[in-house]
Amino acid sequence: MGPTDRLDAEVFATEAQQQCFAAIAAALMAAGRWPRRPAVRSPILTLNQDETTVAIEVQPYGSTESWVAVWSYLVTGCPLSADLLLFLLRENFNVRFGVFAIAGVGDVVFRARLLGSSCTVDKLLAVVNEVGAVTTQWDRVIAEHWGGERAAERMCYPDWVPVMAAPAPPWRQGG
Repeated sequence: MGPTDRLDAEVFATEAQQQCFAAIAAALMAAGRWPRRPAVRSPILTLNQDETTVAIEVQPYGSTESWVAVWSYLVTGCPLSADLLLFLLRENFNVRFGVFAIAGVGDVVFRARLLGSSCTVDKLLAVVNEVGAVTTQWDRVIAEHWGGERAAERMCYPDWVPVMAAPAPPWRQGG
């Protein structure tokens, strides 16, 4: 990555996490997607997908593995009624992969996870596309029926840092 967007080594808990983060950034750019990084000290990349922002976060899983969380906020400030929670549980059964979840008070997210060592470009992009599609499909419905604001309309990140360049991904193409 370029000098202006480099994360300090201490942000990463393990070498596997750091390598996975670099590989994901490189793979996204090689696929013609241009991730950005919020100006926070966390291993997170974001992409604009459909009408929303999809976050890709790399976290350690033991000392030699990482997991890749792909998520997006649908609604913020939503009252968490029993009716809404039942709706989210039922929809979890219907989505191809990923789950609806509550992140904080009144924040509805959709997320999926991949194991870092088996994550390919195709798998990552499939998950990013699914998270973006589900978020776009349900954010208005949830906000209109249960309240809160669509996260796409509320969130703004003025201090994003573009990811300039990264080493070639070590992943193989395909499934």
